[in-house]
Amino acid sequence: MTADISDPVVRKVLRSIERQARRPDFYDYRARFLNFAGDQCVRTGMHERGSIYYGLSINAFVGSERFDAAAAICRKLVRVIPHIVRARCTLTWLAIAKGLSAEAEHFVREYALAAESVGATDLAERHIRSMVELTDDPELCFTLGDTLLWLGDETGADETFGCAHRLRAGVRTLPAFDETGRQNRIRRILLEDAVAA
Repeated sequence: MTADISDPVVRKVLRSIERQARRPDFYDYRARFLNFAGDQCVRTGMHERGSIYYGLSINAFVGSERFDAAAAICRKLVRVIPHIVRARCTLTWLAIAKGLSAEAEHFVREYALAAESVGATDLAERHIRSMVELTDDPELCFTLGDTLLWLGDETGADETFGCAHRLRAGVRTLPAFDETGRQNRIRRILLEDAVAA
């Protein structure tokens, strides 16, 4: 690949990138580099471009199952661009993946408000319905139902409240997930949605 390039500087950079790609920690390296690129854009006032780099960094961290690092970038993105929707959605999913129901309850409310403010309620309803399938916590399920009701999805809210009552009674009608299975499914959802976004 690099043999066809006549410029020696470009060849050197490409060889360096090819070597980096063989490193076992390449995805972590890539995620940190993208985060750095986002920081540089934000420092120079290019917030929208910075948000793109941050989003790519989040995807890289999620892809390598580094959920804490992905959540840290999401929090930074929310501070930089308060009206951001996707980072709030990702924070909610990551809290569910880690079993942090109280955090997920807080994040899902913020997510719904942000989604409503930009007219993305259909997407939010779809994500929240998927969240219901992956939680075993009845209180979180009630919060998800309240959020669906607030967004105007009465049918989804009714189904979610029913699920919450069944969970409270110890009855689970949806398939149960172990922690690894739940995290893998959430990782797939986040990465698929990143491509669609």
